[in-house]
Amino acid sequence: MVSKKKEKHLPDSLVATQRNDLIHGQQQLTLIQKRIFTLVVKQINRDDKDFKTYVINVKDLVEAGNSKSIYNRLKDETKKLISKVLTKKENVGSKTSFTHWTMISKAHHTEGEGVLEINLHPDIRDMLLHLKDQGNFTPVPISELLACRSTYGQRIYELLYSWRRHGEWEVSVEDLRFSLAIEDKYQNYADFRRYVLEKAQSDIAKNTNMRFDWEEKKNATGLGSGRKITHIHFTFTIINDQIDFDFESDSGEKASDWQPRFKLLERLKKAQLNQSQTQAIIDFLISNPDLEKAFSSFFNQEIENVIDTGATDHRGKKIENIQAWAWVKIKNAIESESLVSNEEQAKKVFTPVIEEK
Repeated sequence: MVSKKKEKHLPDSLVATQRNDLIHGQQQLTLIQKRIFTLVVKQINRDDKDFKTYVINVKDLVEAGNSKSIYNRLKDETKKLISKVLTKKENVGSKTSFTHWTMISKAHHTEGEGVLEINLHPDIRDMLLHLKDQGNFTPVPISELLACRSTYGQRIYELLYSWRRHGEWEVSVEDLRFSLAIEDKYQNYADFRRYVLEKAQSDIAKNTNMRFDWEEKKNATGLGSGRKITHIHFTFTIINDQIDFDFESDSGEKASDWQPRFKLLERLKKAQLNQSQTQAIIDFLISNPDLEKAFSSFFNQEIENVIDTGATDHRGKKIENIQAWAWVKIKNAIESESLVSNEEQAKKVFTPVIEEK
C-alpha cells in the first residue's frame, strides 16, 4: 500500500500523473508513441496552470529501448501520433456512451535534429492538470513504464498501478479489451491469454517492479465447460518501488533532492534486493551523504559488473542466488569502514567478500 504522505514527496519529473479515466480509456498508441506521450506527461508539474510546448530528446527514446533507427522514422511516427484518439466509455442506464478526444494537437521535428516538440490537445487538459483538486488520479513511475518492451505490458502496468493501494483488480474481459484497443483481435480466448496476458506478464516481470497473476472467472449462467470467461481477477505486488521508501531525513531532506539517488535505486534492482534491504541502503546514504559516490562506484564494480558479465563469482562459479550474494557484499561494505569519500580511492580499496563454500 502506498501512503499519500510518501507519494506527495515524489518529484513530478519521475512520474506520469494522469486522471484515471485517461489511464482506463482506450489509447490506440504504439509502443513508441506511448513512450513519446509518457515523456511529455512527465514534464507536467502539479502546479502548472496550462499546457506548453514540450521538448523531447530523441536519445531518451533510444535509452528507453528503441533502436537508433527511430531517428529516421520520426517524420512518420509524429504524423501518425497526431491522428491518435483517446476514447472513454461510460454506461448510462441501459445504454453505453463513447466520448473521443484528440490527444496531440501538434508535433514538430526538424530533420537532422534529435528533438521533438509536442503540443497536447487542450481538450484533455482536465485529465492532466489540476489533478490534486479533482482526485481520482495516478502518478505512474516513469522508469517502469518506459522499461516495458510491449504495448500490452505498458498498458496493463499502468492499469494495475492505478489500483496499487488494493493489490487487486477485477475487470470484465470486454472492458479490458476496450482499454487495450483489441476489441476485434484475439477473439479466441486462448489467443488472448497467450498473446496479451502472458506476454504482458512476462514483460512486466522481466523489466519492472511489478509481479502479477490472474484468475479467470466464468459467467454465472450456463452449465459445464461451455461457460464463457467473462471476468479477470488480477492480483499483483510492487517490489522495490521508490514510492514506498522513506526519503525524508530528520533535516527535512525530501525526494525532490534525490534525483541522483533515484538513478542508483534503478540500478539496485539488478541485485534483486527486497524492500527492507533497499531501505537500509537509503538510510545509510541519508546518514552518510559524503559516501554516495563511493557506494555508487562500489556497486558498479562489485555488483553490476559481475551481473552484467555473466553473474559468476571470483571462482567462475555461477551465482545461483543473486540477492543473497549481493546483500552479503553490500552489507559488508556499508557496515565496515571500506567505503571512502574519494571515488578513485574507493575503486582501489574494495575487495570481494569471499563467498561461503
